[in-house]
Amino acid sequence: MISLRPAPKAKLPEPATDRSREAAEIPSFSDRFRAVVFVGLTGLMVGLCVYLAVPFVPAITWGIALAVVAWPVHTWMRQRIPYPSVAATISTSVVVVTVLVPALFVSYQLATEASAAAEHAKKEPAEDVVRGMMVRTPVLNQVVDWMDRVGVDLNREIRKLIESRTRDTMSLIQGSLTTAIQFLVMLFVMYYLFRDRDYLLSRVRALLPLNRSESDRVFGGIVTSVHSGLYATVVCASINGLTSGLMFWAVGLPSPVLWGTVIFVLSVVPILGNILVWIPAVFYLALLGRWWGALGILTWGIGSAILVDTILFVRLAGNGMRMHKLPTMLAYMGGLAVFGMSGLVLGPAILGVAAALLSVWHERSAANGTPVEVPADRETPSLIG
Repeated sequence: MISLRPAPKAKLPEPATDRSREAAEIPSFSDRFRAVVFVGLTGLMVGLCVYLAVPFVPAITWGIALAVVAWPVHTWMRQRIPYPSVAATISTSVVVVTVLVPALFVSYQLATEASAAAEHAKKEPAEDVVRGMMVRTPVLNQVVDWMDRVGVDLNREIRKLIESRTRDTMSLIQGSLTTAIQFLVMLFVMYYLFRDRDYLLSRVRALLPLNRSESDRVFGGIVTSVHSGLYATVVCASINGLTSGLMFWAVGLPSPVLWGTVIFVLSVVPILGNILVWIPAVFYLALLGRWWGALGILTWGIGSAILVDTILFVRLAGNGMRMHKLPTMLAYMGGLAVFGMSGLVLGPAILGVAAALLSVWHERSAANGTPVEVPADRETPSLIG
């Protein structure tokens, strides 16, 4: 007999409560442990990579800086040579010749002067030469007499000073191997930036939590700082080289063209570079009794440090970076103090990137946390070019 009663309905599962959903979303101890290990291992590997790269920070920094500056040359080369590797090799060679020739010239001239001084020292002890010049100098001869009366061995003190300078020179020569390694790394950095620029930029963009225009602004901060800093450096070094050559010629110092060229190269380091030349020149003229010449070189050196290496340098660099002169000066001086020569690039680059990131945060905050696109008239160039 067929039953007319309706079949019982299938019992539907009860909807999950908030508490059960929260329990399902809480990761287990095993999942949390794996996540912590993964984060720790990733941080360790990234830290080791940074540790491996730290010794080559100068080479990497100057490789990037030279690639940025020479990118127009490589663009011109790439338009005429269809092979990226060949074009990158030629562009790197052009940069090397441009940088290396002045450096080799200055090194050769300094080595020649050092050799001449060594030959002279063989004929007569250097301490006797210095003492004799001090005795013949009107003011310094009284200092020599006073030191003799109080029992100070002037010859011994001069010898100690000369020996310390000799040790510094030997340390510089022994460090030439490290310099050669840094130079080779710089060449590799330049070469691969020339050859694989687009690929490297795309990989860096993929790692940044920024959209295209925002990342362009960050890269543009680097480009602007490098161009502005190197432009200011070349202009100030040219002024120092020209005026020092004229000054050396006016006071009758030998080889004014040579020493003007040396000061041009050494002025790559603001303030500190040309001091290596004009301070010894002041002492040399003073020992010869040519006080007006010594005063003229001293005045020129102090004026160059204040007017050219500080005021003009910061003005040119700050105008190029579109920043106030105070943070620009602090970026360059702080970069030199922290990173040495690499700080000429790293200090302003850090300032430019920080300013770009702060600008991005400001615009995101103004848009209530939504990333905003930069208007076309405010976009900045990419990392290279």
